[in-house]
Amino acid sequence: MLSYYFGNVALGRLAGTKRNEDLHRFRDGDLKLFFGKETFTKETKLAKMKVAIILGTRPEIIKMSPVIRACEKQGLDYFILHTGQHYSYNMDKLFFEQLELPEAKYNLDVGSGSHAEQTAKMLTGIEKILMKEKIGIVLVEGDTNTVFAGALTASKLHVKVGHVEAGLRSYDRNMHEEINRVLTDHCSDYLSFLQLESKARLVLTDSGGMQEEACILNVPCVTLRDNTERPETLEAGSNVLAGTNAESILGETKEMLNRNNNWNNPFGDGKAGERIVEVIMEKSQ
Repeated sequence: MLSYYFGNVALGRLAGTKRNEDLHRFRDGDLKLFFGKETFTKETKLAKMKVAIILGTRPEIIKMSPVIRACEKQGLDYFILHTGQHYSYNMDKLFFEQLELPEAKYNLDVGSGSHAEQTAKMLTGIEKILMKEKIGIVLVEGDTNTVFAGALTASKLHVKVGHVEAGLRSYDRNMHEEINRVLTDHCSDYLSFLQLESKARLVLTDSGGMQEEACILNVPCVTLRDNTERPETLEAGSNVLAGTNAESILGETKEMLNRNNNWNNPFGDGKAGERIVEVIMEKSQ
């Protein structure tokens, strides 16, 4: 896997490719950003692109502070949107002052509530601001409701999403943070990622969806788990379970790199929708 970092914080993890030219990267010191087929240079596109940094909790303020300082240093057109998920905004204000960060331009002040209530307020508020500001890219960090709401809103508005700390997993879907992590990763440049995935020699992943995609795209896959919800990929020979042991992962990677990718696609011919409608029509007669 290729990892992209701001300092020691991962921005994203991407499958390796056959050719270096398949990767387009922007680098300034320790800052590297990947966004599909597009290359951003400091002198041109990044300098002109408006950036929205969306945060809502005190850990997000701390972890995004290096990114905010880098935006300041490069003179980027950016602003901070605070959702108010940690609803003691005065306490958060102390963090901004002590870290010597500029104040948030917007504060949604969503406060406490159920996950659905809190997220709904964020979605509505963030959408209005992103549409007003005509944003080029949204940056979020971590696994909170703020992160998911920011990524989902941006994705639906066709605004690029950069997810700091992408790829982290606990594999425990009972934790709402884990759900936020997975969904946010899917929102952050997912279609461009499919283009990259299709050019890969091999995919290493913990994602059930990527196991399926790699199989359909005829790309060998090594799954870093002990189980899978896509057993069809194992039967087809497109995927193997390597667990989390380093030696096992290395061994299975070597094995899959030498495997022929002429397996049969077990996921159908793309006409499932038509068949579903046919069954519904039959049952309704």
